Amino acid sequence: MGVIANVVAVDLSSDNDSAVATRANAVLTDIVSLIKNDKPRRDPIDMCQLLNEFFEGDEYQQLLMRHPKLDIVTDIESTSAVILGSSPHIKTLLLGLIRYIAEVQPEDQVVIISGRHYKMEAQSLFQHELRAGEYYVLKFADEGQGIDPVDLVDIFDPTEQSNFYAGLSKRLRNLAAAWTILKDHDGAIDIYSVPGSTRLDLYFPMTSVSD
Repeated sequence: MGVIANVVAVDLSSDNDSAVATRANAVLTDIVSLIKNDKPRRDPIDMCQLLNEFFEGDEYQQLLMRHPKLDIVTDIESTSAVILGSSPHIKTLLLGLIRYIAEVQPEDQVVIISGRHYKMEAQSLFQHELRAGEYYVLKFADEGQGIDPVDLVDIFDPTEQSNFYAGLSKRLRNLAAAWTILKDHDGAIDIYSVPGSTRLDLYFPMTSVSD
């Protein structure tokens, strides 16, 4: 839980407005539930709607204003795709990953964020196994410096993450937080990273529940 709490603290210090405060309070409420060994609240979320709201929202626009040379192209599937989860957590994940990208992205390079519904076969991903099923997949592709292989293993290794987190830079904490939030949604991550190119694929299991 320390990962999310620290990222919430970063959010509050860098985006001091009522929207962030509301989202942070919701995230912290779920953290208290987890400490009590309760499941965090999960509601049906239409990812298409959530992403469109996020990219049109004040928090994202403020982030772009702070990074005017960040060139982001979004490609979000227009059809409904429902998962069970926490909207505040997912928005924290999005902001964290985009902040990370903003710090490593060279000038005048394009970042592509896409969202699609896929029917997946069981397969091995980066350090994780993906079960067969339907997923909403968020893909973040940038042309930054890549992630050091040592950091890459530690960030996404659940046996190392709690101890390793304290030594992470503020930039890498955003990646660790994204993985923590994704695990809370029973998701999986695949990653491809070499100097000059990184792609993160985030898998959120879909649900037939609509309300």
